Amino acid sequence: MFRALLLSATLFGFSYYALGFPIVTVAQSQGSLVLGIITFGVYLSVSAIAGYLLGSVRGRRPFRTLWTLGYLLAAISSLIIGLSYAFNYGLGLYYIGAAGLGFATGSVETFEPVLISTLVKSRKLSSGMGWLSSSRALGLFVSNIVMGALFVFSEFDSYLYAAITACAAAMILVAVELKRAKA
Repeated sequence: MFRALLLSATLFGFSYYALGFPIVTVAQSQGSLVLGIITFGVYLSVSAIAGYLLGSVRGRRPFRTLWTLGYLLAAISSLIIGLSYAFNYGLGLYYIGAAGLGFATGSVETFEPVLISTLVKSRKLSSGMGWLSSSRALGLFVSNIVMGALFVFSEFDSYLYAAITACAAAMILVAVELKRAKA
């Protein structure tokens, strides 16, 4: 399960792009740098609130929460931003997408470490967290290169790529959860 979580975290990392992309998308589509910057504020605010709230709730199932409110929500939110751009749906939908990404980030940053801490022995916790950090870094590196290349040619395709990879990461955790339920 530890390896499946790392694989899923790495794959999610492939979708976890720098928020500079939505900031540029909003700023260009709305003709306002300030509205683009507000996108970052929406994302950060919701991320902070989500991390606090999710970390405070007892009885959460970490696997399910991670794949539903983390990876799957990130996939949907990236798709929302991409569709808003492609069909000129407007500022409100961009902010909904940014808020969704923020909530997803709060969930991921809360529950990936929680799951690692439950899956590795206490004497190997530092190593487990190191593997998580490495998988996140690899994913973020790849994501920003791929997103940047796609963004130059098709902003929608860049967000579609992020949505597909985040959804694939969620499906890995769904498989792990189903396997655990059968055991």
